[in-house]
Amino acid sequence: MEDQLSALGERWSHVCRWAEQRASALQHLSNHWEQLDSDLMRLKSWLAAHEHSLRLIETNPSTDRSQMIDVARQLQVTKSETRFKYSSDSKALRIDSYWNVTWSLMFSV
Repeated sequence: MEDQLSALGERWSHVCRWAEQRASALQHLSNHWEQLDSDLMRLKSWLAAHEHSLRLIETNPSTDRSQMIDVARQLQVTKSETRFKYSSDSKALRIDSYWNVTWSLMFSV
C-alpha cells in the first residue's frame, strides 16, 4: 500500500509540474497574441488611412505638374512605409514562431 501511495504521489507531482509548465507557456503565448492583436489594429488603422488617401488621389486626378509631383511623393512615402513597417522579416518570423508554439501547445496533449 505504501509503495502504491508513493507511486501515486510521484505521478501526481509529474501532473502538477506538467500543468504548471503548460499554464506558463499558455500565459506567455497569450501575452504575445495580445501584442499581435495590437499590431493588427495599428496596421488596420494605417491601411484605412492610406486607402482613403489613395482613393482621394484616384477620384481627383490632376493635370497640374506640382500636384502630380506631390502625389508621386506621397505614393513613394506610402510604399517605403509599407516596406519598413509591415513587411519586415522579423515580424513575419515572429508571427510564424507564434503559430508554431500555438500548434505545438494544441497538439502536445
